[in-house]
Amino acid sequence: MSHRLQSLPALILSVCCLQVWGQTSPTQVPAPKPPSQSTSQNPFETVPTSPQDPQPPAAAPQAPKPATGPAGQPVPPQTAPQLETPKPAPQEGVIAPENIVEGIEFRGSRRIPQETLRARIFTKKGDRYDDETLQRDFMALWNAGYFDDLRLEREAGPNGGWMIRFLVTERRMVRSIKYDGAKSVTVSEILDRFKERKVGLSVEQQYDPNRVQRASNVLREFLSERGRQYATVSPEIRQIPPSSLEVVFKVNEGPKVKVGNIEIEGNTVFTDRVVRRAMRNLRPVGLPRSILLENLFAKSFDRSKLDIDEEMIRNFYQEKGYFTARVIESSVAVRDVGGK
Repeated sequence: MSHRLQSLPALILSVCCLQVWGQTSPTQVPAPKPPSQSTSQNPFETVPTSPQDPQPPAAAPQAPKPATGPAGQPVPPQTAPQLETPKPAPQEGVIAPENIVEGIEFRGSRRIPQETLRARIFTKKGDRYDDETLQRDFMALWNAGYFDDLRLEREAGPNGGWMIRFLVTERRMVRSIKYDGAKSVTVSEILDRFKERKVGLSVEQQYDPNRVQRASNVLREFLSERGRQYATVSPEIRQIPPSSLEVVFKVNEGPKVKVGNIEIEGNTVFTDRVVRRAMRNLRPVGLPRSILLENLFAKSFDRSKLDIDEEMIRNFYQEKGYFTARVIESSVAVRDVGGK
């Protein structure tokens, strides 16, 4: 401690001398050296490292040997698959312009509204054009019973699609219905029978040949029930300009047929009288047989009622224990006795 204090004045003096001297004659002071790194206390850090052994050069890749087949023949090398450029997927729901129905027309329709006809077909504006669907449309219109003639046409539309055209000829209207020659029945009775059988023929209605034919059959059956078994009915159609019709039923009632005599053959157990009493429709009135009274009290002949009486006879025999009895056949002979 005393040693360090004694050297302090000398140190201050030297510093002052250097400072005065530096001001009188400037000298270049060497740049201070960087402080040396402190040596490490680890003795192994000063050991020199051994030089690394040179690595052998990498071997060049060998070309693959060609593959050989089972017989030693070289197999051609397989080429990698080439990827194709993906094509854009077609857009769904887009219809080409040439396959579109641009419009639907009905020409010749006067009384039937266009909306009624459009409601009966399947094809609509903007749909895809399809021949099968158009055939269904054609049959749907024809089966409606509106037309006497129907044609289907198509033509190219202004936008490249198709214009569908139905050419129609409407059926004429029935303006009048007459019954010429009908004497055994009245017109009101005929109309009631038509309504009962649902004929569907009336005035102010479109002409339908099927309904007219059905009306003829129903009228002929009605006349046969009234004893006019041989009546004939012929419908006639008369034109009423410009677009109407008159239906006339030409009636020929023919002779009035009544049940005269009923003969039973093959009945060995019961008499004819007992068998006739089993009949309900055609058996004569229960009066003594007389040529004078035969035509007066006889019932009108109806072929359909004869079939019912045959069934009644079979039931009568079964009730009596004859379960295999049946009517084999029946015949009708018409005899002209004069009169109407």
